[in-house]
Amino acid sequence: MRLIDGFHPAEYLRTERHAHINSVLVKREAAERTGEFDTSLRATEDLEWLARLVHEAEFCAVPEVLLSYDRSAPEGALTHHAGREDVFRDHANREAMLLKIRERCGTRRGWDESAWRFRAGLEFRSFVRHRLRARQWRKAIELFEKGMELSHGAEPLARLRGKVRKARFKALFGG
Repeated sequence: MRLIDGFHPAEYLRTERHAHINSVLVKREAAERTGEFDTSLRATEDLEWLARLVHEAEFCAVPEVLLSYDRSAPEGALTHHAGREDVFRDHANREAMLLKIRERCGTRRGWDESAWRFRAGLEFRSFVRHRLRARQWRKAIELFEKGMELSHGAEPLARLRGKVRKARFKALFGG
């Protein structure tokens, strides 16, 4: 994954380019145009804010490593999931983040609806996979259908069609 450099909001939405909140320096004017963090979003307020920022500012990436992020998430860390229910609550938060990105960025310079739909497909693919692993067939089907509607059948999610078909069968006949 490449760091965002220049003005590439669509590539950020498609997760082809990345920026991490801990390593971004922002001019005051760009921060003011972007607005404040949405604290109603648990653990994704930075991703939603960055989505707004990439529609407001040009980026310049420094090639050296300035930050190292430990993904082991110790107990008590914001991104730590104590169990399956924590993961499922995170899905609801990520869905809310997606919808807020569309709502708040949809009229900004550089908005690309197809890039947002791709991102929605990526997120919902993850939601569906987790429900399938948990053998929660009906919820997986529900999330698949919702994701297909939001993403307009974006490829990351559409690839799960066969697995969701099997889930439909299992939901009907048990399994």
